[in-house]
Amino acid sequence: MATIIFFWPIAFAAWNHVHDVYPKWAAGDYQGAQYASDRAKSLGKIAMWIFIIGWGLLFVLWIFIIIAAVSAAGSASSSSW
Repeated sequence: MATIIFFWPIAFAAWNHVHDVYPKWAAGDYQGAQYASDRAKSLGKIAMWIFIIGWGLLFVLWIFIIIAAVSAAGSASSSSW
């Protein structure tokens, strides 16, 4: 579920692995079910980190835009014509 909220392109692969867990477990393929579960978990973590890094970069970009706007406004008001 976290992959859909955080970074949906990874959700396709994660949901594929999630839906493989029970059929493999029910068929007795416990190792395959564990692998599918672990893979879905790792894809969820990757999606979360992409989300956090993306929002962090967006925040830094907005800080630079605000600094540039304040600097431009300050230099425009101090110039004498």
